[in-house]
Amino acid sequence: SEEMLRDGFWHKLQKGETLQQEYRQVRPNGEIDDREIRIAPILDEQAFLSNLVCIEEDISDQKALEDKVYLDPLTGLYNRAFLEKSCGGLLSSARRYKRLIGLFFLDLDGFKGINDCYGHAAGDTLLISLSRRFEGILRGGDIAARVGGDEFVIVLNNVRSESEINHVAHRLLALSGEQVRVDGGQVQVGMSVGVAIYPTDGDTRETLLQHADRAMYQAKQSGKNRIVFFHQISDAPGEDPLLPELSSGSPQG
Repeated sequence: SEEMLRDGFWHKLQKGETLQQEYRQVRPNGEIDDREIRIAPILDEQAFLSNLVCIEEDISDQKALEDKVYLDPLTGLYNRAFLEKSCGGLLSSARRYKRLIGLFFLDLDGFKGINDCYGHAAGDTLLISLSRRFEGILRGGDIAARVGGDEFVIVLNNVRSESEINHVAHRLLALSGEQVRVDGGQVQVGMSVGVAIYPTDGDTRETLLQHADRAMYQAKQSGKNRIVFFHQISDAPGEDPLLPELSSGSPQG
């Protein structure tokens, strides 16, 4: 495939390495199969590549089982386990192509009040609705994961500029403030958003999560319903880490 050639796979084959790659195939009836192809080189007596052995396998059932393991059962978003599994590859790609990654740690403001007032079913409806809205503004290579009761992590992959990360953060904040219909009426919540950017704020998943979490906590402490970038935080006592243009809405209790 083009991707194999781009990643220098032919060079690896000539060195005697066996390669494998997964891909998706769309049938004429619209159904999608997950398939895996393995390519093994055959070298001649002079250690030159002479032939290839290709084995193709349908792995749809295996992928469906993996998907269940990595999905949050309520919202259908990815879970923390998938986040831990996938971030390493995203960081490697960003490092290779000199791109940015934006990691958002999102925590809803006032979610406990929704559960207390309307019941847990209403809270679940709100989480599901917000999850669909989050997915609606993300691109194919991005990740949206639910990592706690009302906590989410979103990873923007293959980003060219910090302004792009800033734009998406504000769109997410706006989505959280839109009303959602539940049994008993219309509800809405605010959201505190912490943002860490690769590579300036860290170059590992653990560091980026820690810094985005810290920025989110600062957003809570500064009045909630706002965005804080990690690089805005100052350790100097008494300094306000927020830039005015990155605050949104009025503080909520």
